[in-house]
Amino acid sequence: MKNSTEYPTLVEIKDKKGEMIEKGEAKLRDLNNIRVKLNELRTSNPDDLDTIAQLEEEESHLTSEVLKLDLSIKILEVVEYIIESNIFEDYWKIIEEKIPYEELLNIVVENGLSIKKTCMELYKLANIDDKNILKKIQNLPDDYPKETKEDPNLQNKYLSKIISRISRLKEFKSNLDEIVSDIISNMR
Repeated sequence: MKNSTEYPTLVEIKDKKGEMIEKGEAKLRDLNNIRVKLNELRTSNPDDLDTIAQLEEEESHLTSEVLKLDLSIKILEVVEYIIESNIFEDYWKIIEEKIPYEELLNIVVENGLSIKKTCMELYKLANIDDKNILKKIQNLPDDYPKETKEDPNLQNKYLSKIISRISRLKEFKSNLDEIVSDIISNMR
């Protein structure tokens, strides 16, 4: 049984991510069904405020669950990429020894789900002093498209997405411990 310091295997991460995606798809179907019922009720019986309020509460709860799953999946995608791409080569064992898995998940979130920033943080925390590894990290693509630097319309769309994501991250930052605990307990 794994504890919060042991790292799951790449297969375990992919399996967990797949499970979360399936769960998220099911929740999205449920959310869509509730929204359809809610719209029908609002048009056919707008005076049924108790039922409308109940459906709105269910909609809000499911939306929250979908966003938590989305964030969890994105966290796992970053970890999966870092492990699968073997950026740290043999130094990965040092990272596993120095940084508990739960802390790694927190580092991913603190670095805005950025692979490049997360890798730089891991490089520093593990006290790795290898110019080849540093170069690999510096050569990672930025986590945003380069076109946004030149096109102001794309920049605005990109900034809107960032603001939206940051808002959701802030909203669920308070639930991060719960999410990380869920990921870890499900990896056992």
